[in-house]
Order: sequence, then structure tokens, then C-alpha cells
Amino acid sequence: MASNNTIGDEGKKKLFFGSAVDSLADPFRTTRWRMLISTSIFNAFGMNLQNHDQFNVQDGESEFALYVQDPPALPSVGLTDAALHYMGFNKWYPTGQGGLDGEFTIGGVLTEDMAPLESMLEWRNMVYNTGELTKANRSDANYDTNRIAKDSSNKISLGLGQQANWTNTTAKLLRNQTVTIELYDWMYGNCILSITYINAWPKQVSLPTTLTYQQAELGKWSAKFRYDRFTMWIPGGYIYK
Repeated sequence: MASNNTIGDEGKKKLFFGSAVDSLADPFRTTRWRMLISTSIFNAFGMNLQNHDQFNVQDGESEFALYVQDPPALPSVGLTDAALHYMGFNKWYPTGQGGLDGEFTIGGVLTEDMAPLESMLEWRNMVYNTGELTKANRSDANYDTNRIAKDSSNKISLGLGQQANWTNTTAKLLRNQTVTIELYDWMYGNCILSITYINAWPKQVSLPTTLTYQQAELGKWSAKFRYDRFTMWIPGGYIYK
């Protein structure tokens, strides 16, 4: 009789038949995913796109997900360790973690209304206003004054950063913002894995597009995010039969 730690003869025979694979759940298809950015972040800074409806309305996060074609690399966390050395032998102990925080880059198609590019620039400028995004006409005398506060104080507006205080409730939203990537099953479109990046904010917004007269290609945009940590959630109730 086989022990509890070994496969019996009958079990070994079954492993050779292709029908044994039929009992497995479907493999995940790498095209079944979406990147979701909450509409609350666009509400926080009152985004006003020049040529597109705002993403801060109902289903706004689903609409913005259509623009994200290049997802981030999925994160991983490892443990650091240290050894206790004794008479030529090593005893290893876990000491901490590495990889819980980090950066990721997303990107996608650049549409002619510039909606994904403008929304990412608006968000990044709310964190730290670099002043390069202006919506004034080039002939306007105030063309370079968009770093000035919108009130009558004429104070320099460097952005809300991430620290909240009693007069700045919007910064708290920026600090506590999350970005989520969801993976879906093949048959029903149900979420099977959700990865949430906590305290995420755009660090760099780029246009990785080469202009040329030789051959037309689709324009691209990209945004690099910084985050403090991430969580993974695997929902229950998966249907596979």
C-alpha cells in the first residue's frame, strides 16, 4: 500500500492520460486584464480636459481603462535574511521584506483629443506643479503664469504634494490614492485577481512616440508611477465546471 507521501500505482497511470488535465481550471489568458484609476482622483483636482468629457463621472474609470494598452510588470515581494554562523554551519532567519514598494509604468494609445496625456499631466502637476502644462493661448500675456495660485493671493503654486493639513483636504486624497489592475477569467469575465497599488502617483509622464514621414504608426503615451506598497486579492467563488 502506498504511503501518504507517495502516489500509488493507479495514480501514476492516470497522470499519463491527457484526460487528467481536463480536471484543471482554465489557464489565465494574458489579454484578460484592465488597469483602473478611480474617478475620485480626477474629482480631487477638478480636472477640466480641453477636448474630452471628464473621467470623474460614473464609469469614468472604465472609460480611462480603454486607453491603457501597456500594463505594468506584476509585482513581487521577497524576504531578506541573515545567517547565524556556528562551527562551519549556517542557520538562516528571515529579517525583512524587499519589493513591497516600487515603481511601475503604464502606457497606451495617444488619441487626437490628448485625453490620456492631459489627465496624467494634470494629476502629476497636482502633486508637484512643474508649470509646463498650460491651457492659455500662446499670445496670452499670462501664458507662463499657470504656477500662480488660482485665488487672488498670487502665491506660487508648487502642487499639493502628499501631506494633508487642516486647510488642505485634497492633498489627503492624493496621498491615499490607489491604482488597481484586475485579471479576469476567460468564460465569464469575473475578476480572479486584483492587485492594488497604494499611495500611487505619477512620477513621470512621457511621449514615447517617434515622429517620422516614412511610415505612420499609432502614437503612444506612458506614465511612470511611484507607490508605497501593494496588496493582492483573490476572490472566492470561481466557477470552472
